Amino acid sequence: MRSLLLLCLLSLIMSCQKNVMANFDIHIENYDKYDERRHDLYKIEIYKDEKIFKILEPEEYAPALNFNIKLDSLKEGKYSFVYENLFGETIKKEIKVDESKTYRISITPDYLFKKNKKSVFENLKDSEAKLVFQSRGCFHQDKDSIVVINKGKDYFLRQKMVV
Repeated sequence: MRSLLLLCLLSLIMSCQKNVMANFDIHIENYDKYDERRHDLYKIEIYKDEKIFKILEPEEYAPALNFNIKLDSLKEGKYSFVYENLFGETIKKEIKVDESKTYRISITPDYLFKKNKKSVFENLKDSEAKLVFQSRGCFHQDKDSIVVINKGKDYFLRQKMVV
């Protein structure tokens, strides 16, 4: 009788315990939705409860990580995704897994986390700044510039005239 009572108590405790089995659907995508270029990512470190859980790197002959990665059979806990964006910043995204469901994680290599307090143009005081840019492709190479001018509270753009 005593062992039966102990068995019932143990099964009651086991049935009350939360058994979470979640999935991650990881998407490497642009923060800027109007930019259709693909920005390669070479490494994502995943931590579970502050301990390394998995390191995602390209397969042997792949130049970069796939743009959609799926991980399954994940247990409850706090997961952190650490990667380096295009600007050299280390980005850390955290997800708390507490339900049996698929969590969508958006990894955005083109997102600039730290923003400057003032832009270059706000620092112009009755002066000008020249922006030089280039375009290169298989069958072209071009270079041009634009001058931004500040006079008082007004800003003007000057570009060369094509005739």
